Amino acid sequence: MIKIQNLTKIYHSDHGDFLALDHVNLDIKKGDIYGVIGLSGAGKSTLVRCINLLEKPTAGNILIDGEDITLMNGPELRKTRQSLGMIFQDFNLLMQKNVFQNIKFPLEIAGFDSKAADARVQELLKLVGLEDKANSYPAKLSGGQKQRVAIARALANQPKVLLCDEATSALDPVTTLSILELLKSINIRLGVTIIIITHEMKVVEAICNRVAVIESAKIVKDGLTADLINHFEGE
Repeated sequence: MIKIQNLTKIYHSDHGDFLALDHVNLDIKKGDIYGVIGLSGAGKSTLVRCINLLEKPTAGNILIDGEDITLMNGPELRKTRQSLGMIFQDFNLLMQKNVFQNIKFPLEIAGFDSKAADARVQELLKLVGLEDKANSYPAKLSGGQKQRVAIARALANQPKVLLCDEATSALDPVTTLSILELLKSINIRLGVTIIIITHEMKVVEAICNRVAVIESAKIVKDGLTADLINHFEGE
């Protein structure tokens, strides 16, 4: 599904070079809920931004279904990005648009027929349990509701992969659990592969079948979640 090979990212500045990713290798299978866990500054957010080319890698390859997206540009890259939904810690909702309009926005950008887009939004509102909030604005929503809107919006173009960058970090424990249950349900019902970037082992334990540990720009451990939890408990 996603094969990351020797991925390296170096940031250049007047103060010198900063190595954010150092020859990272990962193999993510279709249908995985794959966790990438690490401390702040370890490189995990840079990794997820490279996967959808919001950041251009300095070196290495990112293959999605056998196609190297680092070689893509223009229309080909835009089409590939539509297959990669993304949700963020701070929700990134459009405050001047209501819930329905926020979810519809990526469909409008993709050129969907308005009637078909409206029907898709209704499906997504039901999926995330917000049918009664269609006309509400983000300022009136709780953190959990905002993240549900963000998830629905990320799913609008029926992506193959959902990238979650610290998606529960701003939420309380009960809301976090409800969002993780929603993501697990989406993974099962829609077959969407999910990559979760987090600094919380509890998130990994709750939802991820596989996990990689990133430290100082390098992957230091990866494998089945149960095996890695046993490893940490044994240390």
